[in-house]
Amino acid sequence: MPKTIPNQVLHRSESFHGIDFVATFLLVAFCIAPLPVDGKIVSLHFLCPFLTFTSLPCPFCGLTRSLIYGAHFQFHQALQYHVLGPMLLVVLLTSSTRLLVFVTCRRFPLLEPFCNTFSKRISRPKLPARFTFVAVFTLTTLLWIARLAGFLPLPHSVF
Repeated sequence: MPKTIPNQVLHRSESFHGIDFVATFLLVAFCIAPLPVDGKIVSLHFLCPFLTFTSLPCPFCGLTRSLIYGAHFQFHQALQYHVLGPMLLVVLLTSSTRLLVFVTCRRFPLLEPFCNTFSKRISRPKLPARFTFVAVFTLTTLLWIARLAGFLPLPHSVF
């Protein structure tokens, strides 16, 4: 009878299973997406209600292009489109790695020691959801204000 992974490891991984699938899907999509041409993503039609109604770029303007450039290892271009792009790419990569380890450990119980070690090192932070939301919202807003004030670059295809 094969050994099973302890419930503690499975429980911690299973609670984020859906989020990790979404992160993996997005990471793969950004990796296979073609690079933007003249600041425009070839397969996507540009539609930003915020820009349409206010004539100002939204706080997330350029984030998709930044993630695509980051997924193609062009980090200088990624930072020019949005400063948070490379950081979000690291979060997506971490979440995708967590999913890969979870699926591998479920399939191969002999890897239990590796799974336990990995689970302890790359577990999700124990921050309350409200704190995380407020921190991300504040950081995004401050970066948006810095972009509008000219301290950080705006995506060149906006204006």
